[in-house]
Amino acid sequence: VPGTSIDRQCGSSQQALHFAAQAVMSGAMDVVIAAGGGSVTRVAVGLGPPPPGTPATISEPGIRTPSGRYAVARLLGRGGMGAVFLAHDTRMDRQVALKIPVFGGTLTAGQKERFVREARAQAAVTHDHVVTIHAVEEAGPLPHIVMQFVAGQSLQDRLDRTGPLPVPEVLRIGMQAAGGLAAAHAQGLVHRDVK
Repeated sequence: VPGTSIDRQCGSSQQALHFAAQAVMSGAMDVVIAAGGGSVTRVAVGLGPPPPGTPATISEPGIRTPSGRYAVARLLGRGGMGAVFLAHDTRMDRQVALKIPVFGGTLTAGQKERFVREARAQAAVTHDHVVTIHAVEEAGPLPHIVMQFVAGQSLQDRLDRTGPLPVPEVLRIGMQAAGGLAAAHAQGLVHRDVK
């Protein structure tokens, strides 16, 4: 129901991150994660679809992954199998992107194994137009991929802002995407979700 919210206390930052990712994948408009005292983390979710072109947001950053190395800042986007969050790598002092899988409930052992296997295969792809995977974290019940953070906007956001692109720009973007896909294919990978 638009305009309503859910407020949930989680026993760990791992549970909070999983709950937040599930909420985002379900169309939540706003997600607020607040690190509490001890191991309790509070998650508040604003329900209802966001206005067109408005990404979901996560405020009050501070929760950390189970290793303690990555501090989650905000939601960057969502896809068919997970949500991507901006985080700070406290050991390397850099921004990274964390991809967290969401399969509509608790991850089964098979889903976790598949996610980790696919992440390792993706890490073998090296190309200027493919995001670098720094690590696959398997600690706890919710694995996550640690990726290079690339600041910018989505192609959809650009189209919404500027309208149709000139043909040379379409060709440039298409060639870059094709080059990245060719690098993946050279490693035996097939990307099933090209947008």
